[in-house]
Amino acid sequence: MRKPAPIPQPSVLERAAQLADAGRLDEARRLLHDQIQRGAPRADHYHLLAVIEGARGREVASGDALRRALYLDPEHYPSLVQVALQADARGDIDRAQRMRANAERVRAAQEAAGPDGREGGGR
Repeated sequence: MRKPAPIPQPSVLERAAQLADAGRLDEARRLLHDQIQRGAPRADHYHLLAVIEGARGREVASGDALRRALYLDPEHYPSLVQVALQADARGDIDRAQRMRANAERVRAAQEAAGPDGREGGGR
């Protein structure tokens, strides 16, 4: 008799996103901080942390998390877009335009690379 396949557990990032979507921002924030403290941070972790901090009204902490995301991955599209939105909100039009241009460049390069990451879509 076969054992049923185990149900895959959500990743830390998925779990934190679920908590945040449910309005459990403090729990989501703690989960991300724990993951980061374990020494396995990714740009996605910091990006979600930035979104959570922004939702909590902590713009400085949000900006700090975005800077860390972009340090880990300077071409992290969601973080580039978020920085552009924050710059717009502060009235920093020049920075917002630069970040939007960077985000567009990254998006275009990702589309040109295709789903497998190779130039020309891997054909």
